[in-house]
Amino acid sequence: MKNLFLLIVSVLAVITINAQQNSIAFLDINTVDFQFEKESNTLTNSEDKRANSGYLKKVYAKETSTEVKKLEHQVLNYNIKNHSIYDDSEKATYRVVFKKKQGKITVVYNNAGDILSSKEQFKNIKIPYKLRVMISKSYPKWSFASNTCSVLYVKNKHVEKTYTIKIRKGKKTKTLKFNKAFKLIK
Repeated sequence: MKNLFLLIVSVLAVITINAQQNSIAFLDINTVDFQFEKESNTLTNSEDKRANSGYLKKVYAKETSTEVKKLEHQVLNYNIKNHSIYDDSEKATYRVVFKKKQGKITVVYNNAGDILSSKEQFKNIKIPYKLRVMISKSYPKWSFASNTCSVLYVKNKHVEKTYTIKIRKGKKTKTLKFNKAFKLIK
């Protein structure tokens, strides 16, 4: 019901905006039924030739959690032009939210269906092996309490990936923040 209300409000907003202005639409995609067909540590030729392959090339890392890869591939495969809210009669941007239990990706598409930007947020996913080993060696006898992985993508600009990891030793806790190269951010 909430999603239907948001969709109706978004459609009404798009209709009432002057045709000379950019329109914005919002879609909330429930990804519970998404089936990830193959596990891969490299980009396939077909993925490399897709319209939004630049997005995947920038955010993809072979050590990334399977849950993250599944959602990123759904973003890559999504075609805004196939949705009923799509209108190619005027310049517009579309914000689509892809959700899974452990995280979500908010993507902004342009009228051509290209990904302009994305914001990814994942909680308590499998931390890359190299980072787990590095933390375990630096903080022996500490345990992993929780983690968050954030990815900010802007087309033709940059990708910012951070891992925020909370570790625990008895009643003591520490929060560590790392960039995509696993360098500690102070």
